[in-house]
Amino acid sequence: MKLIIALCVFSTALFPALSSLGQSNPIKRYYEEGSLKAEGELSNQGKEGAWTFYYPNGRINSTEHYRHDSLHGTVQYYDFEGALIAEEQWTEGLQQDSSFYYYPNGSLEKKGVFAQGLYEGVWVFYYENGQTKRTGTYQQGLPEGAWTFYHENGKLWQTGFFAQGKESGNWKFYTPEGNLEYTGQYKAGERVGDWYYYNVKGKKKRVKIEG
Repeated sequence: MKLIIALCVFSTALFPALSSLGQSNPIKRYYEEGSLKAEGELSNQGKEGAWTFYYPNGRINSTEHYRHDSLHGTVQYYDFEGALIAEEQWTEGLQQDSSFYYYPNGSLEKKGVFAQGLYEGVWVFYYENGQTKRTGTYQQGLPEGAWTFYHENGKLWQTGFFAQGKESGNWKFYTPEGNLEYTGQYKAGERVGDWYYYNVKGKKKRVKIEG
């Protein structure tokens, strides 16, 4: 899409000192039909400081912070209706620290920490009704260790472990009523060994589970 750009231009011949110091200049960018698309400041190294981006209807798309043309600081994203849908922290172009993501109704969808642009540490995911959906730990962007999953009604659904991003060891599955339904073993993400199904009375039988 072609952009119309309005820029305060300084002649380097008249203002050499400003250029050498990396002086930033205000800039506005427009959609082709004329509505404002973005505004912020540019230096000879690119975007600097606070920038605001807009949807064609004039609502804010995002507010971002830059250092030397790389995201640096808090970034917030909004949907077409103006609701906040994400809040992230960036350091020199890499996503770091705590981040929060929201459903359109404002309820929290997920929260956790990034390290060098990858999921790291404990993350918690939620259903739109506010109930916890799943929680566990990441290492370098992959699920690792114990994880717990829940049905939308809040009842326990699955418990198990991950190793290098794949299911590993003993897993248990529960019905929406909270009753144990299946148990079995995983190895490198594949079901192995004997799996068991539990009926409503708690009696188990060996079953073959495909996939």
